[in-house]
Amino acid sequence: MSTTAVQPEPLIGRCYTKARRHQNVVGNWPGGGRVWGGPYTWPQIFVAAVSLAVLMTGRAFQLEA
Repeated sequence: MSTTAVQPEPLIGRCYTKARRHQNVVGNWPGGGRVWGGPYTWPQIFVAAVSLAVLMTGRAFQLEA
């Protein structure tokens, strides 16, 4: 009878915290520059676009009256 012990595979742990910590932003340029007032997150860009669309639509109705 053989008494060879089976070696368990080593556990490998990986940490992705650094990648999750930084938000996905628009306006950070690789050279260190940035957009005026930025950087902006995607929800901020969405709200700005919707607000601009509502303002432009309201202006069109105001010009007709």
